[in-house]
Amino acid sequence: SKHQKHQAFEAELHANADRIRGVIDMGNSLIERGACAGSEDAVKARLAALADQWQFLVQKSAEKSQKLKEANKQQNFNTGIKDFDFWLSEVEALLASEDYGKDLASVNNLLKKHQLLEADISAHEDRLKDLNSQADSLMTSSAFDTSQVKDKRETINGRFQRIKSMAAARRAKLNESHRLHQFFRDMDDEESWIKEKKLLVSSEDYGRDLTGVQNLRKKHKRLEAELAAHEPAIQGVLDTGKKLSDDNTIGKEEIQQRLAQFVDHWKELKQLAAARGQRLEESLEYQQFVANVEEEEAWINEKMTLVASEDYGDTLAAIQGLLKKHEAFETDFTVHKDRVNDVCANGEDLIKKNNHHVENITAKMKGLKGKVSDLEKAAAQRKAKLDENSAFLQFNWKADVVESWIGEKENSLKTDDYGRDLSSVQTLLTKQETFDAGLQAFQQEGIANITALKDQLLAAKHIQSKAIEARHASLMKRWNQLLANSAARKKKLLEAQEHFRKVEDLFLTFAKKASAFNSWFENAEEDLTDPVRCNSLEEIKALREAHDAFRSSLSSAQADFNQLAELDRQIKSFRVASNPYTWFTMEALEETWRNLQKIIKASWRAASQSL
Repeated sequence: SKHQKHQAFEAELHANADRIRGVIDMGNSLIERGACAGSEDAVKARLAALADQWQFLVQKSAEKSQKLKEANKQQNFNTGIKDFDFWLSEVEALLASEDYGKDLASVNNLLKKHQLLEADISAHEDRLKDLNSQADSLMTSSAFDTSQVKDKRETINGRFQRIKSMAAARRAKLNESHRLHQFFRDMDDEESWIKEKKLLVSSEDYGRDLTGVQNLRKKHKRLEAELAAHEPAIQGVLDTGKKLSDDNTIGKEEIQQRLAQFVDHWKELKQLAAARGQRLEESLEYQQFVANVEEEEAWINEKMTLVASEDYGDTLAAIQGLLKKHEAFETDFTVHKDRVNDVCANGEDLIKKNNHHVENITAKMKGLKGKVSDLEKAAAQRKAKLDENSAFLQFNWKADVVESWIGEKENSLKTDDYGRDLSSVQTLLTKQETFDAGLQAFQQEGIANITALKDQLLAAKHIQSKAIEARHASLMKRWNQLLANSAARKKKLLEAQEHFRKVEDLFLTFAKKASAFNSWFENAEEDLTDPVRCNSLEEIKALREAHDAFRSSLSSAQADFNQLAELDRQIKSFRVASNPYTWFTMEALEETWRNLQKIIKASWRAASQSL
């Protein structure tokens, strides 16, 4: 530019100023020293002309420089005005934007941009002051059109003030938008929180067991506490929304719509929470009901295994033990039936309360009652079978007792002892009569009872009827055989009694006759062994008469002796022991008889000699 060229020219002048001053100083020095060879005036003239020309050049250069500076100042002012005007146009376009953000992030971004713009405006305020100073400077110079400069300055200042107002207005709008979108963000956060909690309270998981329900109920209690604690935050959002709706110039309709929707969502959440709380309470009652049902069902299943057992006992002790256990079970069953009734009554109450598990409750009650009925039937069947088996074992036991008794009696009949004599036979007969009386008594008791029990079991169509009938028939066969054996023994004993009675009669007859015979013998022996002394005829006569009488009795004694021999033969034919009624034996009597014969002969000889 011209100004730049002139600046270069001035620099060149400044650079040559020393050289010009040096030439002038050198000329003046030559003049002063007189070294001009007489041309001092010419040198002075030349130096004066040089100094004038240099001064003229410097003055003209300064004038041109001034004019160029003023022209440059105006140009700079115009350029500054133009640049400022362009900046104002850009800022006005930015501030005229109606984009206040669509969300909090975009609003924050716009606020940051606006903050930068406000900083830029503040920075340009100093630039405006410079332009105003330049305008004042230009207006004081007569070289310029002051009215034009003034108009430009006023225009620029007016527009700058307007953009400041626009910036403040946009700042207010952006702040309003920020509050709005911050509210929307807060509301979105609350909506998100509500949505999250709605997912929890909308769950259809009410627990699968009592523990599960109790845990869910605890969680729901914590959720309800959280809702109660969060309500002030909800109310704060509502209050903020109402204030924004009253104060804001933008988004009023959306605020009101969002507030209404937010209130609905909050109410819905509380309703869902209350409904879930109610359902959890119902589920707790239901699971408690189910737990009671399952407890009873577990007991029933356990007892069903017991009553389904096919162990009916194989001994009386075992069956008695099983019957006692069954009796204890029936007592326990009565208690549990009362419990089942209580559980079902509880179920009915839950149904009346419209518990949401109505179908399951009904099914559980039906199943429980069915199991109770099944257990009752199974228990009755087992009791019947136990009683039946008990009756069968009782029959067998009684049959065993009868058989044992019969066996004992059979053993007592298995003897060949029919007595050694009449006394022992009579003792055995007495025992036999007692034995027969025992048989008769046993027939009235044992046999009659076992027969009556057999008839009772057969009449009741006992499952073991064939075995019972066969056992009874076998028993009666042995009984009848026992009666027959007893009758046979009695007959033999009676025969033995008759036999030994005959022997007894023979013994007694033999004893009596033997005693009489012995007495006769002793008398005869005494008479025959006395010394014979006859001092007179009368004595001799008496002796003869005595001797004749003895001879007469001797034939009678012979007959008695013969009878004794016959009796002894008969006794010995019975092959019995010695005669218990006498110590006389036939052998001894025979010896006595032989001795008597000797004594008689000796006595006769003595008597003959005396005569």
